[in-house]
Amino acid sequence: MRAVAVAMVVATHAAFWTGGYQNSAFKAPLARLDAGVAIFFVLSGFLLVRPWLQAARDNGPLPSLRVYFWRRALRILPLYWLTIALAFFGVDQVRPITAADWVRHLLLVQTGKFSWLRPGLTHTWSLSTEAAFYVTLPLFGIAAVLWCRRRGWQPRALLLLSAALALVSVWWPYAIHGVRYTSDWTPNLWLPAYLSWFVGGMVLALVQVHAAGSSMSSRSRRWLDALRAAPGILVVVATAVWVMSCSPIAGPLGLSTVDQTTSAAVRSTLYAVAAVTLVFPAVFSPQSLLHRFLAHPVMRRLGEVSYGVFLLHIVLLEWLMWLFGWPLFTGNTLYLFAATMVVSTAAAELSFRFIEAPAMRLRRLVKGPSRRRE
Repeated sequence: MRAVAVAMVVATHAAFWTGGYQNSAFKAPLARLDAGVAIFFVLSGFLLVRPWLQAARDNGPLPSLRVYFWRRALRILPLYWLTIALAFFGVDQVRPITAADWVRHLLLVQTGKFSWLRPGLTHTWSLSTEAAFYVTLPLFGIAAVLWCRRRGWQPRALLLLSAALALVSVWWPYAIHGVRYTSDWTPNLWLPAYLSWFVGGMVLALVQVHAAGSSMSSRSRRWLDALRAAPGILVVVATAVWVMSCSPIAGPLGLSTVDQTTSAAVRSTLYAVAAVTLVFPAVFSPQSLLHRFLAHPVMRRLGEVSYGVFLLHIVLLEWLMWLFGWPLFTGNTLYLFAATMVVSTAAAELSFRFIEAPAMRLRRLVKGPSRRRE
């Protein structure tokens, strides 16, 4: 799924750089391929909340915060910091560089203002938002574990809490009405604007953890089995919802100066529904054609190196535009997409072997509290 998501992100950026948002007959679909970010966020919510939900269901100990934050830092920071250096020293448009630029990007707070996002690193707004989710997720996890210790495993209560969190993303565009376009602040890039995407993954994890236990009702299990048996229909639904996001109800394309409230909420909701519906069969339908496609060794490897592709592709795209002699908003979208994917994947393979994998081997340096076997 990460491979699918990163290909969507690279494609929408290639379209933007070559003017595809304005000149292409497929400008709306090209612009809306940024829904790939929603897939990334759904996957993060799904994977990271599971240990907390399992502890809540089994009345187990709280996951170690020390281990959690150490592993998150090892996973994202080494290659991210290298990408900052490549952008600051290798992209002409980023100069002049100040010490504040370094500090803001190194600490992942560059989404505070629009002027803080530097060329070659504009896509890292999503990493800043994801880091904010990493920091706040333990609050949900601790609350879930402590609640279930007192009252027992209550998936309905957790589902209601998740729904309340998801509604924050619907409310947020109205809360920040006008701020984005009357100041340099960028609250449209902060975690509340995208919380529903993470919550979508958390709900999938809640369903999976609940189904793995013995307390799921027969009616709920029949519903789950019916959805499991219809992966093709779910993919069609996900595609249909994404196509809806290409219509005017989801607001203007690209970087617009038009103030957005309802359209922003609609677009965020459509992306959340499409991403969750697409990820569902990958989680629950292991015998489906989609699952077999995603489990292919090529897709699995591209998924493993997708973080490197995501981080490095903007810098490499900028270099390719210079190499091809294409000014901004000119050139061929398909050629740029193909070239960027090839070069970024090769660079990501190297970064995975020599930066990411060695960094992840340091996970054992920080261990949680030892547990006795009962």
